[in-house]
Amino acid sequence: MNLSCKWLDGGYTVDTEGRVKPCCIIKGRSQHPLWSAGDHQQSKFWKQLRSNLDSGIKDVMCQRCWTTEDMGEESMRQRASTWEDVTPWRYLDLKLGNLCNLQCRMCHASSSSQITKEIKNNINENWPDITRQYYERTIRQDLTWFTNPKFYDQIKENADQVQVLKFTGGEPTLISHVDELMQWFVDSGHADHTKITITTNGTNIKHQLFENMQKFKKCTLNVSCDGVGKVYEYIRYPHKWKQFEKNMEYIKTHFDIPITYAFALIPYNLFDIINFNEWFETNKKEGSTWSLTPVTRPEFMDVRNLPEDMIQRAIEYLSKYDNKQCKLVLKFLFLQNKFKQGTIKELINHTNILDRLRNQSIVDIDDDSYRWPRIFKQYEMRN
Repeated sequence: MNLSCKWLDGGYTVDTEGRVKPCCIIKGRSQHPLWSAGDHQQSKFWKQLRSNLDSGIKDVMCQRCWTTEDMGEESMRQRASTWEDVTPWRYLDLKLGNLCNLQCRMCHASSSSQITKEIKNNINENWPDITRQYYERTIRQDLTWFTNPKFYDQIKENADQVQVLKFTGGEPTLISHVDELMQWFVDSGHADHTKITITTNGTNIKHQLFENMQKFKKCTLNVSCDGVGKVYEYIRYPHKWKQFEKNMEYIKTHFDIPITYAFALIPYNLFDIINFNEWFETNKKEGSTWSLTPVTRPEFMDVRNLPEDMIQRAIEYLSKYDNKQCKLVLKFLFLQNKFKQGTIKELINHTNILDRLRNQSIVDIDDDSYRWPRIFKQYEMRN
């Protein structure tokens, strides 16, 4: 069985620490600390991964794709099978450092400067091991690597091959180098053959950036939003839901940019999927969509690791609705219930630390339709 993947031929993702990998969801990465386009596809990391996939070996680094395919959904690997004119620079995904203004509950220090600061200021808390590991790795890195002009010189030298330019973060609308590189693509004419995609938390209206997006061959704004009202505020601290709604309305009315809302499924919003879908249907602009992606790392944010009684309650809730996203979550839950005693304890510990530091409470997102916070508290009490 050949499991070859065109991301290995045409994808370069640079993570917030400046290291390179084929796509954004793979677990591994090249050990080269900076851009070196001539080396990556010849590196041991790249060659070994290619050899495994070409030989039909489901490399563990690609688990996200295998999970998606096991659910009967189309994976990133499968979507890339239709690519034509594949060059090493076809798909360029840049994460220029971890500067961010939010402290999302499923995020970590490598992707948020505010989380890094929060942990640093509360270093003696009993943080989950994975949370502390991300923090310690982050503070050891030089997160100014993307200010090196040579990095951009290499992109510009190969810009004629770029078909997709994507910025994630951190928060791209706060990073000046995002604006500068986009402006260069526009001024040089390379925007004419390039699709631009920006993943943002939607908290910052950046007029010039959004104006420039419209000058590319095609543009998409991926807006991260994982619930409505109090659920949103609980997860995407410290932003407020009313301000988020105002920002989305402003973008819809002032810019011709399709919006894709990205809903990261975690325990806190497992019972808020329908609420979000109703909000989306009421507020969507023509051409807009929303997608749901189950979080699998850290493990305590994977909803499959919830106790069986909680999963059964979720299945009852989701089964009531003939909704694409609900069906997707049901497939995910039925795929593998790998409950581990330790993960629920880590989730409770993580939740309690952040509730106390941020003056929040999981009880605040209570709703009689699902009673998740009360179940959470009951489980904590009996353990």
